[in-house]
Amino acid sequence: MFHNEAIRSGVPLGGPMASELQKEIMGYPLLITGHDNRFRARFPDFPNVTASGSSIAEVMERAAEALELHLEAVQWVRSGQVSTGGDSEE
Repeated sequence: MFHNEAIRSGVPLGGPMASELQKEIMGYPLLITGHDNRFRARFPDFPNVTASGSSIAEVMERAAEALELHLEAVQWVRSGQVSTGGDSEE
């Protein structure tokens, strides 16, 4: 499960008024954009893994959960426990 200690402190990009933060979760870089109550997070290493939330803390927690689920799914596919659809018999 997700652990708070897996999150490292953020570094503002472009100064204190920037709308993008760079953080790290589970060793993977995370980019957070937004302001007010609308934040979005994405992992450059996993373009399809994204999250959104009304605060930086919420979007980070959701991003960590999304990444964890993605990595578990990749592990299941690689282990052969899940079919990718290419093994159908006709």
